[in-house]
Amino acid sequence: ESATALQAWPIAIASARKAADAMPRSASAREVEIRAHLGAGRSADAARLARRLVEQLPVTPTAVDLVLATHRAANVSCTDLLPKLMAGST
Repeated sequence: ESATALQAWPIAIASARKAADAMPRSASAREVEIRAHLGAGRSADAARLARRLVEQLPVTPTAVDLVLATHRAANVSCTDLLPKLMAGST
């Protein structure tokens, strides 16, 4: 998260990826990676990772926010995920 705060996006992405690989059931590492991709202007990658997040882990309000933000930034639809997002975020 320090690299994210400094906007050192390549470092943030690589560090978050290593953390996510080491802790595959950890949503927080994936969330940092998604935010780093957004910060780096890689919205399509961020959207792909956000989609994977809600497909593989329990849906949280943070995950819902990330899916919506990343898909909006990438200008891609996430309507197919809406039932899952709505069911999981309550």
